[in-house]
Amino acid sequence: MENCIESSDHSSVPEISVAQLAQLIERGSRPFLIDVREPFERSLGHLGGILIPGREVAHRLTDIPRDLDVVIYSQTGDQGRDVVSFLSENYGFTNLVNLAGGIVAWSQDIDPTFFTL
Repeated sequence: MENCIESSDHSSVPEISVAQLAQLIERGSRPFLIDVREPFERSLGHLGGILIPGREVAHRLTDIPRDLDVVIYSQTGDQGRDVVSFLSENYGFTNLVNLAGGIVAWSQDIDPTFFTL
């Protein structure tokens, strides 16, 4: 598990669309954001928030607030979904949602100038 987080049931992972996140940000209701990509991916562009690479989440639990709405994002949404599932199932987090489609969806639907791999 330490270097690979896999979810057994993705259907139960709560998600937010990029359009919904953009609306929240526009209204000034920006949720707490966690980027679970690698540092080199983040250096190409990010939505803000903190960086906790997926392989480090189990060791950085104190960096993840339990009293705020938290959006987890990754490149395509797959790793984010795995992280949300892992943290919910193993550590009882109930305030996490995955950004559906990740950074790729953000660049396609919200900001076409946003660079992705």
